[in-house]
Order: sequence, then structure tokens, then C-alpha cells
Amino acid sequence: MAPASSANSGELQNYLRLADAALRAGDQANAMAVAENASAKGIDHPGLLPLAVFHALASGDAAKAMSYAERARKLAPNNIDVMHAVAVALANNNRQKEALGVYDKALRQQPSVVPLRYNRARLLEDMGDPVRARRDYERVVELLPNHPSALARLGAIAVANNESAAARAYAGRALKLNPRETAALIVLAQADLLEKKYDAVITRMTPLASGDPSAVNRSLAQGLIADALDAQGRKKDAFAAYRSSNEILKVEFAQRFAAPGMETALERAERTLAHVKVSSVRAAAQADSPVKMHVFLLGFPRSGTTLLENVLAGHPDVETVEERDGLLAAEMDFLVPPDGLEKLDAAQDLTFYRDAYWAEMQESGAALEKPVFIDKMPLNSLLLALIAKLFPDAKILLAIRDPRDVILSCFRRRFGMSAKMYELLSLDRAAAFYDIAMQLCEAARGKYPMPFRVTRYEDLVAGFEKETRALCEFLGVDYSDAMAGFADRARGRLVNTPSAAQVSQSLYTQGIDQWRAYAPQLAPVLPMLAPWIQTFGYAEE
Repeated sequence: MAPASSANSGELQNYLRLADAALRAGDQANAMAVAENASAKGIDHPGLLPLAVFHALASGDAAKAMSYAERARKLAPNNIDVMHAVAVALANNNRQKEALGVYDKALRQQPSVVPLRYNRARLLEDMGDPVRARRDYERVVELLPNHPSALARLGAIAVANNESAAARAYAGRALKLNPRETAALIVLAQADLLEKKYDAVITRMTPLASGDPSAVNRSLAQGLIADALDAQGRKKDAFAAYRSSNEILKVEFAQRFAAPGMETALERAERTLAHVKVSSVRAAAQADSPVKMHVFLLGFPRSGTTLLENVLAGHPDVETVEERDGLLAAEMDFLVPPDGLEKLDAAQDLTFYRDAYWAEMQESGAALEKPVFIDKMPLNSLLLALIAKLFPDAKILLAIRDPRDVILSCFRRRFGMSAKMYELLSLDRAAAFYDIAMQLCEAARGKYPMPFRVTRYEDLVAGFEKETRALCEFLGVDYSDAMAGFADRARGRLVNTPSAAQVSQSLYTQGIDQWRAYAPQLAPVLPMLAPWIQTFGYAEE
């Protein structure tokens, strides 16, 4: 590698001149290629390495991008361009929390740098924080009113929360600035879907589904076509379109989440279950909790956890937090390593992980002042071994729904991609993942001392007051009529799940028995779901 003193060499100066000339000419691709050439030779300079990071990412090599980013950070840790490149590289290496910290530091230093703020907003969306993301996008538009991508993202957040008129307005502004702004076209199709203009959805999305260079955009377009076909009663065609949408993402993200030799999320869940079944219960001493009652709202995606969280959030004595990954540090140290669960069993002082959990909750805006605190994160059902060790005094609220509706809904809906969500892209793996998650819940109920309560989505919809009174009894609070206003609350807050539109429509009975229209397509996975259909008391026909 060239030494740092080579910054004055003729070779370095030549690379700097070439990169600068390309940037001045608006040829960013050439500038990145020049920087990559220099950086690959070991020539380190804060004017070149950030460009090399973006070249590596454009080439699909996240590991190389991270290597360049680390070299840049050693040279100039407070350089804005370097911090930006480091943050982007971290995010692309599944290190979102670290990336957010770098963005925050950079924006404290220079709060009006539009690319920094825009990319932090994208990261916040990926991390499940649309409230902060929306604020960042709005700030971008204040700084640069003609930013079509920020306008399109504001439209996407609006339409995800049933704000059709606002979504159309943002998308329209974006398309006036850039008629090829794909995200804005997708927003308009989503608004069409909300307004039941199904033929318009198909017409608008068909060109994108076959011709857009972005795999994610093609998948989104195909999924919206599927939703329109489903609404028109064309179930066979709709299922084929859903499958096509998911196959696009399976191919696109295979190297990231299912590469040869990589432990998949399903395999990790299977390993965790095997350990839980044979391990002994040795709870670590728990320090004083900052809340009187700590409750984990668990289940599986599309099982009604969003509805339940919104209902409980209306109680004056209940504080809820929606989908914040407070257990990430513990998961990375105790579930990811092959010997991590054994280390968890033996661990006694877990203060660091509890502190990290509560810091994440407070970072989300939680005041931790009410008698009951509820952490809603459905797939933390896979982390019950961690929860039992870290918070043995907590209560578990398990949301369930007909497993056939759950798996169909997971297959049909689009989630932010992660190792766990990757498992939902095919019916067989989604069903297997569901089976392992429910087995973990059953094993935990039989082994850990934490009180469990199961709430069926169908019971909540059919007998709202009866079920909510029972929930209040479990939580140790008096019943409150305010819980019935959940739909109005949902319309007034950003909900970061595919359930947002349904929750804002009050009790959504259309979600019950949807699987029947797709019974032939679900047939291959019904044997795997059958034990849970029976266990949870659903009709088997």
C-alpha cells in the first residue's frame, strides 16, 4: 500500500485531477472509476476513497466498500465526504445503527448538507422510523424545493398511512420535476389502489414491472399489479403476480441473506429452538426496571400485532413502542455466534444489554412514565430465550391469527428486506419459519416463568370490548373506553407496517378467511400449518 506521504506524489495528483475533471463535467461514474483505480492501488486520499466507496457499492461489493470506508475514516474521520461514505457503507453492510450514528455526527457538523439528510432519511425508513424520516425529507425539501426523490419519498410515507390526497400531491410535484421519478409513479399507483382504480394500477405499473432497471421497483410494480388483480377477483392471476414479485427479490437479495455457507434466519431460528428445548433455566439477576410493568407484544408478521398495539396505546396507563430493535446488541452477541446461546446460559451480568435495550426505547421517544410499557416487535418471538434471560419479570402478550391467513398475507405483502423478511418470499419457507416461531413460543411458555397471554385477532375483531377487558385484566389496569378510538389514533400517527391502512379503517373484518380464495395455492403448505390451525382452534376445512 502506498504510504500516506504519497499524497504529494505525481501519481496521486494525477488521479485527483482526473477525478475532479470528471466531477466538474458531471460524469460521476467516471470520477468513481478513477477513484477506484487509485484506491485499489493502495493510494489513500480523502478526496478519492469516498468515491471509491460508492464505486464499490455500485458494483455490488459491500465488503470492498467498507474496506475503503475504513481507510478513509482513518485518514480524515471528521471530513464530511468521508463520514457520508462511511455511513452509506455501514448501512450496506447491515450495520444500520452505526450508520445512523455517523449520519447524526455529520449533520451536527453541517446540518444543511442535502445528500446527508436525504440518505439519513432513507436509512431511517429502512430502520422502521417513518416519523423521523418524514422530518428529514421535509427538511430536504425546505433546503432544496426541487428535490424530486425527497418529494416522492414523502408521497410514499403518506400513501402508506392512507393519506391518498397528500401522496398524490407529493408525487405530482416530483413528476413535474422529473417525469422518470419511478418512486413517484409507484406512489400514484398505490393511491390508485386505495381509491379502487384497479385498471389504472395495472396500466401504470405494467411498464415498470417489465422494464425498470431496479429489481426492487420491478418487484413493487408486480406486487401492485397483483393487488389490483386480487381486488378484481382474478385470484389465480394475482397469485402468479405475487410469486413473480417475490422471485425478483429472492434473486436480488440471495447473496445478502442466503449465500452458500451463510446461516439463514430460518436455520438460526431452528438452532435456537433446539437449544431452548434442552437448556436449563438460569435467569440472571435483574436490576431495577425503569417501568412498573414490562410487556413484550410478540407473534408473527401479519398476525394482528399492529391492531393490538394501537388499541392498547389508547389506554391512559399504557405506553407502547412500535417495532424498535432494542434487543439487537444481545441478538448479535448471543444468537448469531454458534456458541452464543451457551454463553447466554452462563451469563450473569447482563447490564450492558439491558442498558442498550432501554436506551433504544428512549431514543424512540418513550418516556417510560406510565404503569405499563409495551414493546411491540412481532418476530422478537424468536428471541424469547434472550427476553427470559434479560427480563425474567416481563409479561408476554402473544398475538395470533389463522395461520393460513398469516402465511398468505406475508407472501402477498412487501416488507423492508432483512434476513428474517427474506424468509417470507416463498410459501414453503414462510410456513417453516412460522412453524419454528410458534414452536419457540410454545417451548418458552412451558419453560420460562414469564406470564403469557394469547390474543386471537378474530376474537378481538368479533368481540372487541370483551377481549380488551380481558387484556386490561392481564395488564393489571382498569378498562378504558379510550381504547376503542384506535382507528382515529392510527390516522394521526405514522404506522410503519403494511397494516397501516387497515388499522386506520377501524375493525378490519376483511382480513378474516382470505386464505379460502387461495386454498389451491396454499395446499402444499397446509400440512405444516395444520398443527397450529388445530392448536389455536381454527376450523380445519
